[in-house]
Amino acid sequence: MENELLNYMSGNEIIDYVNNYINKSNYNYAVLIDGSWGSGKTYFIKNSLIPALEANEKSRKSQNGKPDNKKIIYISLYGISSKEELDFQILLEVMPFKSFFNRKNIKLASNIGKAVISGVSSFYGILLPKKIIDFSDISSKNYILIFDDLERCNMNVNNLLGYINNYVEHDGIKTIIISNEKEIASTNMDLNRELKYLVALNNDLVLNDSKNESDVSVDLFGDEKHEDNNEKVNVDELLNKINIIFGQDNLYKKIKEKLVGVTLYYKPDFNKIIETVTVNSINDEKIKNIIIYNKAYIIEKLNYYNHQNIRTILFCLDKYNNITENLIKALGFTRLEKLLDDMFKYTLVISILYKTGQDLPKWESNNEIMDVVVSKNIYNFNSYIKGFKFIDNYIKGATFNKEKAIEVIKRYNELENKQINDPNDPLFILNNNWWLIEDEEVLELINEINETLKCDPNKYNITVYLNIITLNIKFNRLGIQSKDIKEIMDLMKNNMKELKPEKNDSFDVFGWSSSDFETKEDSKLFTECANELNNYLNDVNNETIIDKLNYFLNNQETWSKSVDEFIQDKEMMLIDKRAFISLFDFESLVKSIKNARNNQIIEFRVALRKIYNFANIKDYYLDEKEYVDKLIGELKKYSLQLVYNQKIKNNNLKYLIKDLEEILGKLS
Repeated sequence: MENELLNYMSGNEIIDYVNNYINKSNYNYAVLIDGSWGSGKTYFIKNSLIPALEANEKSRKSQNGKPDNKKIIYISLYGISSKEELDFQILLEVMPFKSFFNRKNIKLASNIGKAVISGVSSFYGILLPKKIIDFSDISSKNYILIFDDLERCNMNVNNLLGYINNYVEHDGIKTIIISNEKEIASTNMDLNRELKYLVALNNDLVLNDSKNESDVSVDLFGDEKHEDNNEKVNVDELLNKINIIFGQDNLYKKIKEKLVGVTLYYKPDFNKIIETVTVNSINDEKIKNIIIYNKAYIIEKLNYYNHQNIRTILFCLDKYNNITENLIKALGFTRLEKLLDDMFKYTLVISILYKTGQDLPKWESNNEIMDVVVSKNIYNFNSYIKGFKFIDNYIKGATFNKEKAIEVIKRYNELENKQINDPNDPLFILNNNWWLIEDEEVLELINEINETLKCDPNKYNITVYLNIITLNIKFNRLGIQSKDIKEIMDLMKNNMKELKPEKNDSFDVFGWSSSDFETKEDSKLFTECANELNNYLNDVNNETIIDKLNYFLNNQETWSKSVDEFIQDKEMMLIDKRAFISLFDFESLVKSIKNARNNQIIEFRVALRKIYNFANIKDYYLDEKEYVDKLIGELKKYSLQLVYNQKIKNNNLKYLIKDLEEILGKLS
């Protein structure tokens, strides 16, 4: 956690302090702005501090009333490995190369000029003749230096501070340093780490019993006797020993004390930053509103996971923007409206978990949407959010699977439309308020639900069966009831078998998962129930779908329209089943196509496109390859018979054959 003893300052407070520092001529020291990695220091410097300093400089006037503006030179130290590279970066900022050939001379601050010209003699292959450069006319006090990314510089940090000190102490230049000091110590420790370990493990190394950390001696000749110590080395003691011997941190502190007059601890204003980056990152106004509406949620999760990191927010917004752009284009805003808020919250949480190296949710193979725990306090109102497997996969680095996401959302909306929305229904009441109700009423309501399964099997769609199982398991655990779950399962299975085909539906666990339970035993029981119901319903549906499709072929006048309507209603069920055309009796289908009118052939082509019109059909319908190939062969034979007497039908048949060949190509 952040050190609560530090006096963190807001962006506006830092701007006020730095402006005062610039305005006071007697402040002969540098200011260091310290902030954690990803906290948005650089963003703040470039977008807030520098513009504020420039505005301040424009308003300043010297004693004689003339402008007294200082030029701000911003230098990123990231990756710079030598004084010469740093000289060159400063040179690029100071020298007006754009008008190089239009001027007779170039004037630089004297000491800056002396420093940079000694290390740089050419610019992009153009020699810089010293005789054209005049360093004498401009005071070095006309500049403000800002050095960013101190901890990411490849130079030795102590040498770097000594370099910067020349500008501060000798030239009197106002200088601001941006750093994450937590990383500086680890950077120093990483230099020649192996050699430091070897030295610190040397038994001939004597650390005298002294408060002076530099009081270290080595028995070079082995004259002193040391007891053999075969004990295991404590890691903390070893690191402390290295720090005492090499003294990098101590030297850094001494140089810093000489150079830096004050350290300002930056803490970002996330309310302002979230609005700014959202406006700059998101194009769709409705999506912008969703994100800004969730500002408090964003800040809550950043604090909960102790990860106040602007880069993670930007990462999240980029992923969410791409997801929503693709889905809105494909499905429209209205069909997504209820899920967009859930998808943003989940994208945010998964982005934080991924960026902090924490475990992501564990998904069952047949589950695409589930409630995910996001708080250790299960009684917290925000302890669960709706999770999406396709978002997990995208965050982890996979290409966004647009087709899969569309399939999942369509299925989810289909299931949501079949949920209980009657506020007086006992299932609706328990789903939304059971934790607010007294035991007696809860028992009465769950008994009514279970009795309805027996007495009125058509009332509850099977898509809510897992919901009912969940409530029964929870109330058993709480001791409100002691219901036999197997008895409820048997009722559900009987209902599935007895339901009329047009009332039957596919069954999955969207929105309900083992993450809803407090104990592993309950989670295991739920998973077993879900798998058992799924397997049973698959068996029932196998019989039902095959019977239904082949029943359509019995009516030559309506078969193609009936098949198309069936697909319209049961598309997701057929995708789950991973079969369509092979479900037809082959001889009956060939006979229906041969006897079909022109409009029926076209209706059947439309039906095929609805089922097979996505890129990865091979993952779903590979087993149908042989059936499709066989059907193409039969239709080609029949086509030869139509050449002379049914030219339009033959033309339509050729297009059907072409469609089937395209499907076969995707399956190959």
